[in-house]
Amino acid sequence: MKQMDIFDYIEKPKTALENLFGKSHDPVIPCVNCLCSRCANNIEGDIDSDEVTEACFQCDKCQIYTGNQMSRCVIKENCNNFEISNKAAAEIRKKMKMIR
Repeated sequence: MKQMDIFDYIEKPKTALENLFGKSHDPVIPCVNCLCSRCANNIEGDIDSDEVTEACFQCDKCQIYTGNQMSRCVIKENCNNFEISNKAAAEIRKKMKMIR
């Protein structure tokens, strides 16, 4: 039997990724659950160059992106420098429904 946790009777706090996009369970590509794939500051992402305010090279350290087995897997669910890209914002807008 485990010790009671403070979150046993309340909803656990969600990450920025879960709040904005939801989290995929058992994804084929782990990058789906990474904020970097939807960030405007990610240089390696599919973004317009005019969106970038502060260049981020976090993916250069990630094993999944580089394929370097000596690197570690860096999947970010929270990031202080995250800025949503236009493409990711359009993805959220498609899911919204207008209520009349």
